Amino acid sequence: MLIGDTRGPTQASISRIFTRITNIMSTKAAEEINMPSTPQQLSTSAQAFSRVTNFPPVIEAIDGTHVAIKAPSIDEAIFPGSTYDAYI
Repeated sequence: MLIGDTRGPTQASISRIFTRITNIMSTKAAEEINMPSTPQQLSTSAQAFSRVTNFPPVIEAIDGTHVAIKAPSIDEAIFPGSTYDAYI
């Protein structure tokens, strides 16, 4: 039996996994996300977005979801949040 089986993964393991997943997602985003570059593409994108959201002419939106994390004990100030939490 491994310690991780009874206590769960360590903070270091989670940090390594999170970093790897973030890097993979960043690479995939660069391959998959394409912003409109011509006036026709901008218009088409804005119309499609408006049909789904009923927003005025908007071409894209970013979800502002905060992900709670355990703030590191070093450089805590670079992770915004209250005294008791931190977000990325």
